[in-house]
Amino acid sequence: MFKPHIAFLILGWALSLIFPHVQSPSFAQTAAAAVDESRDRGIELYRQKKFKEAAKSLKKAVAKNKTDEQSWYYLGLALVQLPKEFKDSSKPFETAIKLKPDFAAAHAGLSYSFLRRNKPGDALRTAQAALTLDPRLAIAHYVISVVKLNSRP
Repeated sequence: MFKPHIAFLILGWALSLIFPHVQSPSFAQTAAAAVDESRDRGIELYRQKKFKEAAKSLKKAVAKNKTDEQSWYYLGLALVQLPKEFKDSSKPFETAIKLKPDFAAAHAGLSYSFLRRNKPGDALRTAQAALTLDPRLAIAHYVISVVKLNSRP
């Protein structure tokens, strides 16, 4: 008796031998769904101001997909809010910018990270870069204002 599901399994196995570089759609979709779930969970936790939990979830997301600039960006946002970890917030923003150079919000986040780390020159430079990309970014205007106020005699 012919069993079509066995024939499809054999066909799939044979094709995987011929084309080993092609992932099966179900695996690719499962992996992408896991990244999306970690990222979405991290963003939701960030919006709930649960920064430590958000950072944990977003670290999982970037470990699964190192090219997801949104996960890197939100990881930076979460870390910059944590008193003991804000010094580590620059790297995620820098990674997001490397992945997407015109990511204005990531430039603004990096400028705020520099401001928190008392690096006014870097903060000013990156805030200006953010405003070049998107002149409506309030955080970039804030960073520039704070740097200028603090540099007054």
